[in-house]
Amino acid sequence: MFYISTRGTQKIYTPSEALRRGVPEDGGLFVPQTIPRVDEEWILNLAQMPYYQAVASVLELFLTDFSSSELNEICYEVYSEDNFGEKPAFLEQLNPYNPYEHLLRLDSGPTASSKDYSMLLVPALLSLAEEKTGDGMQQLLLTATTGNAGIAALSTLTDIENFAVMAFYAGSGEPGSAEYELQAACGENCFASSSTASFEELSQEIRLCLADRDLVAKLREHRVILSTANSLNWIRIMPVIAYYCWAASWLYAQERMISGDEGFILTVPGGNGSELVAALYARAMGLPIAKILVVTNRNKGLSNLIREGSYSRKLKVIHTELPGMDVDLPMNVERLLFEILDRDCDRVSLYINDLINEGIIRLNKQDSAIMRSALETISIDDRMISSFILSIYDRTDYALDPHTAAALSAYELWRDRQKKVLPAVILNLDSPFRFLGTMSNALRGRGYAGGRSREVLLSELAEEIGLTVPDAFTAVHEQEAAPLPMVKKGEIKRTILEQLGIA
Repeated sequence: MFYISTRGTQKIYTPSEALRRGVPEDGGLFVPQTIPRVDEEWILNLAQMPYYQAVASVLELFLTDFSSSELNEICYEVYSEDNFGEKPAFLEQLNPYNPYEHLLRLDSGPTASSKDYSMLLVPALLSLAEEKTGDGMQQLLLTATTGNAGIAALSTLTDIENFAVMAFYAGSGEPGSAEYELQAACGENCFASSSTASFEELSQEIRLCLADRDLVAKLREHRVILSTANSLNWIRIMPVIAYYCWAASWLYAQERMISGDEGFILTVPGGNGSELVAALYARAMGLPIAKILVVTNRNKGLSNLIREGSYSRKLKVIHTELPGMDVDLPMNVERLLFEILDRDCDRVSLYINDLINEGIIRLNKQDSAIMRSALETISIDDRMISSFILSIYDRTDYALDPHTAAALSAYELWRDRQKKVLPAVILNLDSPFRFLGTMSNALRGRGYAGGRSREVLLSELAEEIGLTVPDAFTAVHEQEAAPLPMVKKGEIKRTILEQLGIA
Protein backbone atom coordinates (compact mmCIF):
# COMPACT_ATOMS: atom_id res chain seq x y z
CA MET A 1 0.00 0.00 0.00
CA PHE A 2 1.29 3.44 -0.97
CA TYR A 3 -0.19 6.92 -0.64
CA ILE A 4 -0.67 9.63 -3.22
CA SER A 5 -1.85 13.25 -3.20
CA THR A 6 -5.33 14.38 -4.18
CA ARG A 7 -3.57 16.93 -6.41
CA GLY A 8 -2.32 14.19 -8.71
CA THR A 9 1.44 14.61 -8.49
CA GLN A 10 3.29 11.45 -9.40
CA LYS A 11 5.18 11.02 -6.13
CA ILE A 12 4.17 8.10 -3.91
CA TYR A 13 4.74 7.73 -0.18
CA THR A 14 4.97 4.83 2.23
CA PRO A 15 2.33 4.73 4.99
CA SER A 16 4.91 5.87 7.55
CA GLU A 17 5.93 8.82 5.39
CA ALA A 18 2.31 9.83 4.86
CA LEU A 19 1.50 9.70 8.58
CA ARG A 20 4.66 11.55 9.56
CA ARG A 21 4.22 14.35 7.02
CA GLY A 22 0.50 14.80 7.59
CA VAL A 23 -0.03 16.45 4.21
CA PRO A 24 1.97 16.21 0.95
CA GLU A 25 4.23 19.00 -0.29
CA ASP A 26 1.85 20.01 -3.08
CA GLY A 27 -0.82 21.19 -0.63
CA GLY A 28 -3.24 18.32 -1.30
CA LEU A 29 -4.22 15.53 1.06
CA PHE A 30 -2.93 11.98 1.32
CA VAL A 31 -5.19 9.18 0.09
CA PRO A 32 -4.49 5.45 -0.41
CA GLN A 33 -3.22 4.71 -3.91
CA THR A 34 -5.80 1.91 -4.03
CA ILE A 35 -8.72 1.26 -1.70
CA PRO A 36 -8.56 -2.23 -0.13
CA ARG A 37 -11.61 -4.44 -0.58
CA VAL A 38 -13.21 -6.62 2.09
CA ASP A 39 -15.92 -9.24 1.78
CA GLU A 40 -18.78 -10.30 4.01
CA GLU A 41 -16.75 -13.08 5.63
CA TRP A 42 -14.03 -10.59 6.63
CA ILE A 43 -16.66 -8.29 8.15
CA LEU A 44 -18.31 -11.15 10.04
CA ASN A 45 -14.96 -12.24 11.49
CA LEU A 46 -14.57 -8.86 13.21
CA ALA A 47 -17.54 -9.64 15.44
CA GLN A 48 -15.57 -12.56 16.91
CA MET A 49 -12.68 -10.30 17.96
CA PRO A 50 -12.19 -7.89 20.86
CA TYR A 51 -12.46 -4.30 19.68
CA TYR A 52 -8.73 -3.57 19.72
CA GLN A 53 -8.06 -6.54 17.43
CA ALA A 54 -10.79 -5.46 15.02
CA VAL A 55 -9.22 -2.00 14.77
CA ALA A 56 -5.79 -3.53 14.20
CA SER A 57 -7.26 -5.68 11.41
CA VAL A 58 -8.50 -2.54 9.65
CA LEU A 59 -5.21 -0.68 10.18
CA GLU A 60 -3.31 -3.60 8.65
CA LEU A 61 -5.09 -2.95 5.35
CA PHE A 62 -3.76 0.62 5.21
CA LEU A 63 -0.44 0.51 7.08
CA THR A 64 1.45 -2.18 5.22
CA ASP A 65 4.88 -1.15 6.51
CA PHE A 66 3.67 -1.82 10.08
CA SER A 67 3.61 -5.44 11.23
CA SER A 68 0.49 -7.14 12.52
CA SER A 69 2.10 -7.60 15.94
CA GLU A 70 3.06 -3.90 16.11
CA LEU A 71 -0.48 -2.77 15.33
CA ASN A 72 -2.09 -5.25 17.71
CA GLU A 73 0.21 -4.15 20.51
CA ILE A 74 -0.57 -0.46 19.90
CA CYS A 75 -4.33 -1.06 19.69
CA TYR A 76 -4.30 -3.26 22.79
CA GLU A 77 -2.76 -0.39 24.78
CA VAL A 78 -4.97 2.33 23.27
CA TYR A 79 -8.35 0.59 23.52
CA SER A 80 -7.70 -0.74 27.00
CA GLU A 81 -10.31 -0.94 29.74
CA ASP A 82 -8.51 1.90 31.53
CA ASN A 83 -9.14 4.18 28.54
CA PHE A 84 -12.51 3.00 27.25
CA GLY A 85 -14.10 0.70 29.82
CA GLU A 86 -15.38 -2.78 29.05
CA LYS A 87 -17.15 -1.78 25.80
CA PRO A 88 -15.04 0.66 23.78
CA ALA A 89 -17.54 1.04 20.94
CA PHE A 90 -20.92 -0.62 20.73
CA LEU A 91 -24.32 -0.45 19.09
CA GLU A 92 -27.22 0.26 21.40
CA GLN A 93 -30.82 -0.37 20.38
CA LEU A 94 -32.91 2.70 21.15
CA ASN A 95 -36.26 0.97 21.47
CA PRO A 96 -36.69 -2.67 22.54
CA TYR A 97 -39.65 -2.95 20.15
CA ASN A 98 -37.78 -1.50 17.16
CA PRO A 99 -34.82 -3.67 16.08
CA TYR A 100 -33.82 -1.33 13.26
CA GLU A 101 -32.48 1.82 14.93
CA HIS A 102 -29.20 1.87 16.81
CA LEU A 103 -26.84 4.37 18.35
CA LEU A 104 -23.16 3.74 17.68
CA ARG A 105 -21.87 4.73 21.11
CA LEU A 106 -18.55 6.52 20.86
CA ASP A 107 -18.47 8.41 24.15
CA SER A 108 -16.57 5.95 26.34
CA GLY A 109 -13.06 7.44 26.05
CA PRO A 110 -11.05 9.71 28.36
CA THR A 111 -12.63 12.93 27.06
CA ALA A 112 -16.04 11.26 26.43
CA SER A 113 -15.80 12.15 22.73
CA SER A 114 -15.54 10.16 19.50
CA LYS A 115 -12.27 11.99 18.84
CA ASP A 116 -10.63 9.77 21.48
CA TYR A 117 -10.90 6.75 19.18
CA SER A 118 -8.51 8.28 16.66
CA MET A 119 -6.56 10.78 18.75
CA LEU A 120 -5.27 8.22 21.25
CA LEU A 121 -3.67 6.33 18.35
CA VAL A 122 -1.79 9.40 17.14
CA PRO A 123 1.29 9.38 19.43
CA ALA A 124 1.83 5.61 19.21
CA LEU A 125 1.47 5.43 15.41
CA LEU A 126 3.55 8.56 14.80
CA SER A 127 6.29 7.35 17.15
CA LEU A 128 6.46 4.06 15.28
CA ALA A 129 6.41 5.90 11.96
CA GLU A 130 9.32 8.01 13.20
CA GLU A 131 11.28 4.86 13.99
CA LYS A 132 10.69 3.65 10.44
CA THR A 133 11.60 6.97 8.80
CA GLY A 134 14.46 7.57 11.22
CA ASP A 135 14.48 11.37 11.33
CA GLY A 136 14.53 11.71 15.13
CA MET A 137 12.76 15.08 15.14
CA GLN A 138 10.12 16.54 17.43
CA GLN A 139 6.60 16.58 15.97
CA LEU A 140 4.52 19.76 16.22
CA LEU A 141 0.85 19.03 15.55
CA LEU A 142 -1.55 21.85 14.70
CA THR A 143 -5.31 21.50 15.09
CA ALA A 144 -8.27 23.73 14.32
CA THR A 145 -11.22 22.86 16.50
CA THR A 146 -14.78 23.66 17.47
CA GLY A 147 -14.08 21.91 20.76
CA ASN A 148 -13.82 18.12 20.82
CA ALA A 149 -10.84 17.54 18.50
CA GLY A 150 -8.73 20.12 20.30
CA ILE A 151 -9.65 18.82 23.74
CA ALA A 152 -8.83 15.24 22.71
CA ALA A 153 -5.55 16.29 21.08
CA LEU A 154 -4.37 18.26 24.10
CA SER A 155 -5.47 15.57 26.56
CA THR A 156 -3.76 12.81 24.56
CA LEU A 157 -0.49 14.56 23.74
CA THR A 158 0.10 16.63 26.84
CA ASP A 159 3.56 16.03 28.35
CA ILE A 160 4.42 13.26 25.85
CA GLU A 161 8.09 13.37 24.87
CA ASN A 162 8.94 14.56 21.33
CA PHE A 163 5.42 15.90 20.71
CA ALA A 164 3.93 19.37 20.93
CA VAL A 165 0.42 20.46 20.00
CA MET A 166 -1.18 23.81 19.25
CA ALA A 167 -4.99 24.07 19.21
CA PHE A 168 -6.83 26.98 17.60
CA TYR A 169 -10.42 27.18 18.80
CA ALA A 170 -13.10 28.61 16.51
CA GLY A 171 -15.50 29.74 19.21
CA SER A 172 -18.26 32.28 19.46
CA GLY A 173 -16.05 34.78 21.22
CA GLU A 174 -17.85 34.04 24.51
CA PRO A 175 -16.27 31.92 27.28
CA GLY A 176 -17.80 28.47 27.41
CA SER A 177 -17.31 24.88 28.46
CA ALA A 178 -15.02 24.05 25.52
CA GLU A 179 -12.64 26.87 26.41
CA TYR A 180 -12.44 25.70 30.02
CA GLU A 181 -11.75 22.12 28.90
CA LEU A 182 -9.07 23.24 26.43
CA GLN A 183 -7.34 25.23 29.14
CA ALA A 184 -7.56 22.37 31.63
CA ALA A 185 -6.06 19.91 29.12
CA CYS A 186 -2.92 21.96 28.40
CA GLY A 187 0.43 20.63 29.60
CA GLU A 188 3.94 22.03 29.22
CA ASN A 189 4.11 21.04 25.54
CA CYS A 190 0.67 22.42 24.64
CA PHE A 191 -0.78 25.73 23.53
CA ALA A 192 -4.47 26.53 23.18
CA SER A 193 -5.98 29.71 21.82
CA SER A 194 -9.32 31.16 20.85
CA SER A 195 -10.16 32.96 17.62
CA THR A 196 -13.04 34.83 16.04
CA ALA A 197 -12.06 33.25 12.70
CA SER A 198 -14.32 30.47 11.46
CA PHE A 199 -13.34 26.81 11.62
CA GLU A 200 -12.90 26.74 7.83
CA GLU A 201 -10.69 29.85 7.94
CA LEU A 202 -8.51 28.36 10.67
CA SER A 203 -8.31 25.04 8.81
CA GLN A 204 -7.26 26.77 5.60
CA GLU A 205 -4.64 28.80 7.46
CA ILE A 206 -3.20 25.63 8.98
CA ARG A 207 -3.02 24.07 5.51
CA LEU A 208 -1.15 27.14 4.25
CA CYS A 209 1.33 26.79 7.11
CA LEU A 210 1.85 23.09 6.34
CA ALA A 211 2.53 23.98 2.69
CA ASP A 212 4.77 26.97 3.54
CA ARG A 213 8.20 25.73 2.45
CA ASP A 214 10.07 28.52 4.22
CA LEU A 215 8.26 27.82 7.50
CA VAL A 216 8.73 24.06 7.18
CA ALA A 217 12.43 24.50 6.41
CA LYS A 218 12.96 26.90 9.32
CA LEU A 219 11.32 24.48 11.74
CA ARG A 220 13.38 21.59 10.40
CA GLU A 221 16.51 23.61 11.15
CA HIS A 222 15.32 23.47 14.75
CA ARG A 223 14.61 19.72 14.55
CA VAL A 224 10.83 20.17 14.39
CA ILE A 225 8.48 18.52 11.87
CA LEU A 226 5.26 20.43 11.28
CA SER A 227 2.13 18.32 10.89
CA THR A 228 -1.50 18.26 11.96
CA ALA A 229 -3.71 16.38 14.41
CA ASN A 230 -6.81 17.32 12.42
CA SER A 231 -8.46 14.93 10.04
CA LEU A 232 -6.38 16.46 7.25
CA ASN A 233 -3.99 13.76 8.46
CA TRP A 234 -4.93 10.28 7.24
CA ILE A 235 -4.10 8.97 10.70
CA ARG A 236 -7.45 10.36 11.87
CA ILE A 237 -9.52 8.66 9.16
CA MET A 238 -8.53 5.00 9.64
CA PRO A 239 -9.92 4.55 13.18
CA VAL A 240 -13.27 5.93 12.01
CA ILE A 241 -13.37 3.39 9.17
CA ALA A 242 -12.63 0.80 11.86
CA TYR A 243 -15.65 1.60 13.98
CA TYR A 244 -17.88 1.54 10.90
CA CYS A 245 -16.55 -1.94 10.14
CA TRP A 246 -17.21 -2.92 13.74
CA ALA A 247 -20.80 -1.64 13.52
CA ALA A 248 -21.43 -3.60 10.30
CA SER A 249 -20.04 -6.78 11.87
CA TRP A 250 -22.36 -6.37 14.85
CA LEU A 251 -25.42 -5.88 12.59
CA TYR A 252 -24.55 -9.13 10.81
CA ALA A 253 -23.78 -11.01 14.02
CA GLN A 254 -27.10 -9.96 15.63
CA GLU A 255 -28.99 -10.74 12.41
CA ARG A 256 -30.15 -7.16 12.06
CA MET A 257 -28.78 -7.56 8.55
CA ILE A 258 -28.42 -10.75 6.49
CA SER A 259 -26.46 -11.62 3.39
CA GLY A 260 -27.91 -9.99 0.30
CA ASP A 261 -29.69 -7.18 2.16
CA GLU A 262 -29.44 -3.66 0.80
CA GLY A 263 -27.38 -2.65 3.82
CA PHE A 264 -27.82 -0.01 6.51
CA ILE A 265 -28.36 3.74 6.76
CA LEU A 266 -25.49 5.67 8.33
CA THR A 267 -26.43 9.04 9.85
CA VAL A 268 -23.53 11.50 10.24
CA PRO A 269 -23.60 15.00 11.80
CA GLY A 270 -22.39 17.27 9.00
CA GLY A 271 -19.57 19.15 10.72
CA ASN A 272 -17.61 15.95 11.23
CA GLY A 273 -15.57 15.70 8.04
CA SER A 274 -13.59 12.67 9.20
CA GLU A 275 -16.77 10.68 9.89
CA LEU A 276 -18.23 11.65 6.51
CA VAL A 277 -15.13 10.86 4.44
CA ALA A 278 -14.50 7.64 6.38
CA ALA A 279 -18.04 6.54 5.47
CA LEU A 280 -17.20 6.93 1.77
CA TYR A 281 -14.04 4.85 2.18
CA ALA A 282 -15.87 2.19 4.20
CA ARG A 283 -18.52 1.88 1.50
CA ALA A 284 -15.87 1.73 -1.24
CA MET A 285 -14.14 -1.07 0.70
CA GLY A 286 -17.30 -3.16 0.55
CA LEU A 287 -19.25 -2.31 3.70
CA PRO A 288 -23.00 -2.56 2.99
CA ILE A 289 -23.82 1.12 3.58
CA ALA A 290 -27.00 1.71 1.59
CA LYS A 291 -27.14 5.44 2.26
CA ILE A 292 -25.05 8.09 3.97
CA LEU A 293 -27.36 10.67 5.53
CA VAL A 294 -25.58 13.95 6.32
CA VAL A 295 -27.24 16.12 8.98
CA THR A 296 -26.68 19.89 9.06
CA ASN A 297 -28.13 22.84 10.95
CA ARG A 298 -28.55 26.47 9.83
CA ASN A 299 -24.94 26.44 8.63
CA LYS A 300 -25.71 25.16 5.16
CA GLY A 301 -22.34 25.25 3.38
CA LEU A 302 -22.07 21.47 3.15
CA SER A 303 -25.78 20.85 2.52
CA ASN A 304 -25.72 23.41 -0.32
CA LEU A 305 -22.75 21.62 -1.87
CA ILE A 306 -24.52 18.26 -1.70
CA ARG A 307 -27.96 19.46 -2.82
CA GLU A 308 -27.07 22.19 -5.30
CA GLY A 309 -23.41 21.59 -6.17
CA SER A 310 -22.40 25.04 -4.94
CA TYR A 311 -20.68 26.61 -1.95
CA SER A 312 -19.73 30.19 -1.10
CA ARG A 313 -17.50 31.37 1.72
CA LYS A 314 -19.66 34.50 1.91
CA LEU A 315 -22.02 32.50 4.10
CA LYS A 316 -21.27 33.58 7.66
CA VAL A 317 -21.06 30.90 10.34
CA ILE A 318 -23.97 31.04 12.76
CA HIS A 319 -23.02 30.01 16.29
CA THR A 320 -25.65 27.66 17.69
CA GLU A 321 -26.13 25.11 20.44
CA LEU A 322 -24.68 22.54 18.01
CA PRO A 323 -21.05 23.73 17.86
CA GLY A 324 -19.88 20.60 16.03
CA MET A 325 -22.17 21.58 13.14
CA ASP A 326 -21.17 25.25 13.19
CA VAL A 327 -18.83 24.64 10.27
CA ASP A 328 -19.24 26.18 6.86
CA LEU A 329 -17.33 23.41 5.09
CA PRO A 330 -15.49 20.38 6.55
CA MET A 331 -11.74 20.41 6.02
CA ASN A 332 -11.99 17.01 4.31
CA VAL A 333 -13.95 18.43 1.38
CA GLU A 334 -10.96 17.78 -0.90
CA ARG A 335 -10.97 14.05 -0.09
CA LEU A 336 -14.75 14.09 -0.43
CA LEU A 337 -14.55 15.50 -3.97
CA PHE A 338 -11.64 13.23 -4.87
CA GLU A 339 -13.49 10.03 -4.03
CA ILE A 340 -16.95 11.07 -5.25
CA LEU A 341 -15.55 12.32 -8.59
CA ASP A 342 -13.82 9.02 -9.34
CA ARG A 343 -10.37 10.19 -8.22
CA ASP A 344 -10.12 12.69 -11.09
CA CYS A 345 -7.28 14.90 -9.85
CA ASP A 346 -7.72 17.52 -12.57
CA ARG A 347 -11.39 18.14 -11.77
CA VAL A 348 -10.70 18.18 -8.05
CA SER A 349 -7.81 20.64 -8.45
CA LEU A 350 -10.02 23.02 -10.44
CA TYR A 351 -12.68 23.05 -7.75
CA ILE A 352 -10.18 23.37 -4.89
CA ASN A 353 -8.33 26.22 -6.65
CA ASP A 354 -11.65 28.06 -6.96
CA LEU A 355 -12.24 27.47 -3.25
CA ILE A 356 -8.79 28.77 -2.29
CA ASN A 357 -8.72 31.76 -4.65
CA GLU A 358 -12.36 32.83 -4.79
CA GLY A 359 -14.00 31.14 -1.82
CA ILE A 360 -16.47 29.26 -4.02
CA ILE A 361 -17.16 25.79 -5.39
CA ARG A 362 -19.49 25.38 -8.37
CA LEU A 363 -19.79 21.79 -9.53
CA ASN A 364 -20.85 21.25 -13.12
CA LYS A 365 -24.21 19.55 -13.68
CA GLN A 366 -22.73 16.09 -14.09
CA ASP A 367 -20.58 16.33 -10.96
CA SER A 368 -23.45 17.81 -8.97
CA ALA A 369 -25.63 14.84 -9.93
CA ILE A 370 -22.87 12.45 -8.86
CA MET A 371 -22.65 14.23 -5.49
CA ARG A 372 -26.41 13.94 -4.92
CA SER A 373 -26.35 10.24 -5.78
CA ALA A 374 -23.51 9.58 -3.33
CA LEU A 375 -24.86 11.49 -0.33
CA GLU A 376 -28.19 12.65 1.00
CA THR A 377 -28.53 15.59 3.36
CA ILE A 378 -31.22 16.85 5.68
CA SER A 379 -31.10 20.14 7.60
CA ILE A 380 -32.74 20.57 10.97
CA ASP A 381 -33.73 23.74 12.82
CA ASP A 382 -31.17 23.88 15.62
CA ARG A 383 -33.41 26.37 17.45
CA MET A 384 -35.64 23.37 18.16
CA ILE A 385 -32.83 21.36 19.78
CA SER A 386 -34.28 21.58 23.30
CA SER A 387 -37.55 20.07 22.12
CA PHE A 388 -35.63 17.34 20.26
CA ILE A 389 -33.67 16.41 23.39
CA LEU A 390 -36.76 16.42 25.61
CA SER A 391 -38.90 14.45 23.15
CA ILE A 392 -36.26 11.73 22.75
CA TYR A 393 -35.75 11.56 26.52
CA ASP A 394 -39.48 11.21 27.15
CA ARG A 395 -39.83 8.46 24.52
CA THR A 396 -36.69 6.43 25.11
CA ASP A 397 -35.17 7.47 28.48
CA TYR A 398 -31.99 8.38 26.58
CA ALA A 399 -30.56 11.82 27.33
CA LEU A 400 -28.69 12.40 24.09
CA ASP A 401 -26.17 15.16 23.58
CA PRO A 402 -27.41 17.93 21.24
CA HIS A 403 -25.58 16.63 18.14
CA THR A 404 -26.85 13.07 18.54
CA ALA A 405 -30.36 14.31 19.28
CA ALA A 406 -30.25 16.42 16.13
CA ALA A 407 -28.95 13.49 14.06
CA LEU A 408 -31.63 11.13 15.38
CA SER A 409 -34.40 13.70 14.83
CA ALA A 410 -33.19 14.30 11.28
CA TYR A 411 -33.07 10.57 10.62
CA GLU A 412 -36.66 10.19 11.90
CA LEU A 413 -37.84 12.97 9.59
CA TRP A 414 -36.11 11.25 6.66
CA ARG A 415 -37.34 7.76 7.68
CA ASP A 416 -40.97 8.82 7.82
CA ARG A 417 -40.82 9.71 4.11
CA GLN A 418 -39.50 6.27 3.08
CA LYS A 419 -41.49 3.23 1.99
CA LYS A 420 -38.89 0.68 3.06
CA VAL A 421 -37.28 0.37 6.50
CA LEU A 422 -33.58 -0.48 6.67
CA PRO A 423 -31.32 -0.86 9.71
CA ALA A 424 -29.98 2.51 10.81
CA VAL A 425 -26.82 3.51 12.66
CA ILE A 426 -26.84 6.99 14.22
CA LEU A 427 -23.47 8.23 15.44
CA ASN A 428 -23.43 9.09 19.16
CA LEU A 429 -20.30 11.21 19.17
CA ASP A 430 -20.36 12.93 22.54
CA SER A 431 -21.47 12.98 26.16
CA PRO A 432 -24.48 15.03 27.31
CA PHE A 433 -22.32 16.36 30.16
CA ARG A 434 -20.29 18.45 27.71
CA PHE A 435 -23.37 20.58 26.96
CA LEU A 436 -24.59 21.44 30.43
CA GLY A 437 -26.50 24.58 29.56
CA THR A 438 -28.32 23.09 26.60
CA MET A 439 -29.14 19.84 28.39
CA SER A 440 -30.31 21.54 31.60
CA ASN A 441 -32.51 24.00 29.73
CA ALA A 442 -33.98 21.18 27.62
CA LEU A 443 -34.79 18.86 30.53
CA ARG A 444 -35.69 21.42 33.24
CA GLY A 445 -37.06 24.37 31.30
CA ARG A 446 -35.83 27.29 29.24
CA GLY A 447 -33.35 29.49 31.08
CA TYR A 448 -32.85 27.00 33.92
CA ALA A 449 -29.05 26.91 33.55
CA GLY A 450 -28.68 30.68 33.92
CA GLY A 451 -26.89 31.66 37.12
CA ARG A 452 -26.17 28.11 38.24
CA SER A 453 -22.60 26.90 38.61
CA ARG A 454 -21.03 24.17 36.51
CA GLU A 455 -20.73 21.89 39.54
CA VAL A 456 -24.43 22.26 40.40
CA LEU A 457 -25.51 21.61 36.80
CA LEU A 458 -23.28 18.53 36.55
CA SER A 459 -24.70 17.10 39.76
CA GLU A 460 -28.30 17.81 38.78
CA LEU A 461 -27.93 16.42 35.26
CA ALA A 462 -26.32 13.25 36.61
CA GLU A 463 -29.17 12.78 39.06
CA GLU A 464 -31.83 13.47 36.40
CA ILE A 465 -30.53 11.03 33.79
CA GLY A 466 -29.10 8.42 36.17
CA LEU A 467 -25.50 8.52 34.89
CA THR A 468 -22.17 9.09 36.59
CA VAL A 469 -20.33 12.24 35.53
CA PRO A 470 -17.26 11.20 33.48
CA ASP A 471 -13.90 12.15 34.99
CA ALA A 472 -13.22 14.38 31.98
CA PHE A 473 -15.77 16.90 33.28
CA THR A 474 -15.19 16.75 37.03
CA ALA A 475 -11.62 18.01 36.55
CA VAL A 476 -12.72 21.30 34.96
CA HIS A 477 -13.52 24.25 37.21
CA GLU A 478 -14.65 27.48 35.61
CA GLN A 479 -13.30 29.74 38.31
CA GLU A 480 -9.79 28.31 37.89
CA ALA A 481 -9.60 28.62 34.11
CA ALA A 482 -7.89 31.70 32.69
CA PRO A 483 -9.20 33.09 29.38
CA LEU A 484 -7.56 31.59 26.31
CA PRO A 485 -5.22 33.91 24.41
CA MET A 486 -6.71 35.33 21.22
CA VAL A 487 -5.11 34.54 17.86
CA LYS A 488 -6.53 36.64 15.06
CA LYS A 489 -7.08 35.49 11.50
CA GLY A 490 -3.72 35.35 9.69
CA GLU A 491 -1.63 35.03 12.86
CA ILE A 492 -1.10 31.27 13.13
CA LYS A 493 2.34 31.29 11.47
CA ARG A 494 3.56 34.09 13.72
CA THR A 495 2.13 32.28 16.76
CA ILE A 496 3.95 29.05 15.88
CA LEU A 497 7.30 30.83 15.71
CA GLU A 498 6.63 32.83 18.88
CA GLN A 499 5.66 29.78 20.90
CA LEU A 500 8.76 27.91 19.76
CA GLY A 501 11.00 30.92 20.42
CA ILE A 502 12.18 31.06 16.81
CA ALA A 503 12.88 34.48 15.33
